[in-house]
Formats: sequence, C-alpha cells, structure tokens
Amino acid sequence: MVSDPSGNYLGYFNDGQTAANHEVDVAFGPSGLLFGLKGAAKDQHWTYEGLQPVRPVPKTGPARLRYEGAAEARLIIASPQFAQQVLQHAPQLGTSAGHKTTAKIAAMCLAGIIAFGLFGWLILSAAPSTVATLIPNAWWRYMGAQIEATMIKSAKQCNGAEGKKALARMAFRFADNVEADTVRVYDLPIINAFAMAGGRVVLTRGLIDGASTPDEVAGVLAHELGHVKARHPEAQIVRVFGLQLIMSALWGGNGMGDAMAQGGAMLAILRYTRGAESEADAIAIELMKKAKINPKGLADFFELVKKQPGVKVQESLGQIGNILSTHPGLDERIANIEKLTVGPTTPALSDKEWEALKAICK
Repeated sequence: MVSDPSGNYLGYFNDGQTAANHEVDVAFGPSGLLFGLKGAAKDQHWTYEGLQPVRPVPKTGPARLRYEGAAEARLIIASPQFAQQVLQHAPQLGTSAGHKTTAKIAAMCLAGIIAFGLFGWLILSAAPSTVATLIPNAWWRYMGAQIEATMIKSAKQCNGAEGKKALARMAFRFADNVEADTVRVYDLPIINAFAMAGGRVVLTRGLIDGASTPDEVAGVLAHELGHVKARHPEAQIVRVFGLQLIMSALWGGNGMGDAMAQGGAMLAILRYTRGAESEADAIAIELMKKAKINPKGLADFFELVKKQPGVKVQESLGQIGNILSTHPGLDERIANIEKLTVGPTTPALSDKEWEALKAICK
C-alpha cells in the first residue's frame, strides 16, 4: 500500500511487550509521525527528532523505526514513498550508530582476513559459524545480493501489489522474532525457497502455486528465517569457499562469480546439513508458535512436495532443483513436527490475502 487518499500509510506496530503486531494508519504531522490502530483516532505521536532506525532506512523502504524512550517498540512501514518522505523529515534515519564508510569496512575486513590467515584453513573448516560472525554484516549483504543475482539471472520478480501486501503481512507476523532484509518472490516454476547471506529470502512461484494453504507457505518462510537467524548461509559460504573467496570479494575481484560458475558450487551453498535443517525447523516452530500460526503447516507442505513428480530444472538455474534437492531428510522432520501439541492458532493469511498472494506473479 502506498497511501490512502487521506495520505495515511499502512504500518505495523509492536509495543515490545507482547508478540502481537497491530495494523496502524501512519500520517505525517507538523512535528512528528501520528498513528493509531487502523480505522481509529491517532493516539501515538513520535517526534521526528526522536525517531531512530532499527537499521538505516533505504529510499526504497521498508522503514523499521523505534523511538527514544520506547526502545522496545517497533513501527514498520513497507512503502517506498513513506521511506523517502520520512528521510526528508528525519535524515538521521539514513544512518545508524557505528555506520562505517566503505573504506573503513574494507579495512576491517582486511584486518579480519589477516587474522584468519594466522589460524589457517583448519579454523575455516572446523568453525565456519564462528568465522562468519567476525565478518561485517555489510559485506554479507553484498554477498547475498551477488548470490541472488547469480541464482535468479533473468527470472522476473513478482510484484503484484496486493500479493506483496499479503506477503508483507505474513512476514510481519514473524518480525518481532527475526528480521530478513528482503523477502522476494520470483517467477520460477521450481518448488523451493532459499535463505541467503545477509538476511535475503527468496520464494518461488512454484512453491506458492503448490501450497494448499497459507500456513504451508508461512511454514516454509519461517524455516528460511530460521536459517537466517542461525546464520547458516554465511557459515556455509565460509565452509564451501573459505578464505580465498572472501579475499577475492573484498578486493573487488570476480572470485564470487567465477567460483559459483563452477559445477555444483551454488547447490553446495544452498544445501545445508541435516543438523542445520533440524535447527532451522526448531526455530521455525518457535516462530510459528509465537505468531500463533499452526506449525503443522510446514509438515503439510513437506508431505505435498513428497507426492510431486520430479521438477525439471531450468537451464538458467544450473544444478538447483526442487525442494527435495536442497532440503534432505523430510520423513524424520515431518514426524518431529507431527508430534507437537499445538495450542490455539489463526491462519497465516485471510482468504482474501491468500488469493492475492497466489496471484502475485500474474
């Protein structure tokens, strides 16, 4: 939603005390943002001077905001128009404490690489998760963007307005617990989803088309967000490519593209161990419980996928195939989810939102 005729923007507010996200109408006032529950009178006033970014706000959105004196509260608005307008009123939102210039980031990364070299390849192979945490997030976001571009190539991003709004609604139900930089849908027939370095998540049209309910898509999204939270994509890159690739990327070389162009490299990045898949499942279950979405939606989707015939992989995607090729050990994972005792839940999306999401690529 860009804005309604009154100039309001759709946002999601969480007070930091509960897991609930509330839809709010957000408007620009003379001295700050005004917002309240959707359809109700404005009852919150956040001054422009007091606004703080959860992370620097890009001009393309989304804006994830907090407020001085209410550090636990969060206000999230997806609209690019809102992001551009709020940056005019509160330019401090475009930066954050500790924000580094590209040169400083490169210097820090180089210092880290030198330190890694002292420990050698043994550290890279034995403790990839530890090594991954030592590399600045700005560089991981760069790496994730490169992986996404290499994997997707010429595939069209699905931008149906109502479908994107429904996807945002689903993602925001998990926003209190873990945030992804971007969640995108691409017009690809394969049934799969991918978490990439830097918090990027990709869903495919084939996955949404194949799902029977929004809870199944929510389960897959929660699983990928579990990989994000556990930093599995970053650890996997360190494990697969090691110090040579990190150094090549930091120096602006073509090591990333060259390495992934070699047979099986992309599949190696995206194929996690059974232990990593189990950990992501456990995080997904907790995310879904807190959001009051039935975790059994993930098991239902895995059951559906098992019944599907093999999906021919598009030539542009090399060796990346359907979800069975990158998510092993489904039977045991289904059994673990089916054992769960589930309390009261609500569907991940309304019927109208679900129909919009299924039409996001049309």
